[in-house]
Amino acid sequence: MDSRTSVRINKALSAMAVLSLLLIQGCTCGPDTAAAEQHYEAGEDLYEQGLYNESIAEFNMSIHFDPQYAKAYYARGGAYCFLHKYELSIKDEDEAIRLDPQYADAYYGRAISYYHLGDYDSSLKDYNEAIRLDPELARAYYGRCCIYYERDDYEGAVEECNESIRLEPDFAKSYALRALIYTYLYMDAEAQQDIDMAVSLGYDATMLDYAIVGVKAERDAPDDGW
Repeated sequence: MDSRTSVRINKALSAMAVLSLLLIQGCTCGPDTAAAEQHYEAGEDLYEQGLYNESIAEFNMSIHFDPQYAKAYYARGGAYCFLHKYELSIKDEDEAIRLDPQYADAYYGRAISYYHLGDYDSSLKDYNEAIRLDPELARAYYGRCCIYYERDDYEGAVEECNESIRLEPDFAKSYALRALIYTYLYMDAEAQQDIDMAVSLGYDATMLDYAIVGVKAERDAPDDGW
């Protein structure tokens, strides 16, 4: 065997060794966007069915195939939020925002988790940013309404619910929340209209009646202050 042939054989063996190493460690030749999208869509279907753990498994695969896929982080964050894993949800929304700073839905998703953790300042900041990026994002106005209601800013809360309803007339939660506010303000006729609308859109009537009773009890309680 001459030296030239020996060199060629050694090069071929080296190339085969590199290929074997890649197969063992996993190919790092770039994202597989088609596979990422396929798993993302499968995750979305499971999410819509309320199968949040199963959807997370699909979003994990989506991220595996494309670690830069912002939608998969956003969607996985939403699933974590429904499972009350708010810190994990925030972490995923952080990554979605890092990958796409103009992603209004990711700010909205992070705002929800901050709200559930009682961090109303951070939640409101994210709702504001979501609305700045997408002024038609109706549920961000609903989110601000929740915060204003918690802070006893009833006038501001009604304005936010009004805007949410204007943008998304079929969103039952906005009517239900506005009904609570109207009840607290002794606007019982307006409250009843919103109760009827919320129930007609699928809101649980028993749950809403229970909440109304609670608001009336708080509203009519004697003032023990000096």
